[in-house]
Amino acid sequence: MNDKITTCPCSFETLKPMGKRLRLTTMIEHAEELSIDESTHGWSINQRLDVLCRTEIERREGVALNRRLKEAKLEYVDADFRRIDYDPKRQLDMARINTVFALDWIPRKQNCIITGTTGTGKTWLANAICRAACIRGYKVMSIRMSMLLRKLSRFQT
Repeated sequence: MNDKITTCPCSFETLKPMGKRLRLTTMIEHAEELSIDESTHGWSINQRLDVLCRTEIERREGVALNRRLKEAKLEYVDADFRRIDYDPKRQLDMARINTVFALDWIPRKQNCIITGTTGTGKTWLANAICRAACIRGYKVMSIRMSMLLRKLSRFQT
């Protein structure tokens, strides 16, 4: 490596190809936005790098989450733990629901099977569990029991 660091005029137009090569295009674009924002003019290089890195991490995590959710092929992509209907007719055990949504069973390589009569919200609840797992960084697959049994029957001898 060269022991001598030379300075040269640097513009965002010269940084953009380097950002593309390093897969940091969005980060370079954000840096350019920060350079225009007068409220950031007094920031140190460390402050700028901190904001740029945090923003890039957040963006990449969002992209990864969206990819996991898309690959999960959920029927109810908006299913969310916070929106569970605890109507007494549904006979949901709140303690058990909280245990399931803690997701402690996933690292132990256990499965979750939801049973109930037609129209009680099993698929929605399963999708909410899958969504929570995706948010925590897990890759998931939601599959109806009938489809699982069909797939398994193909492997029987």
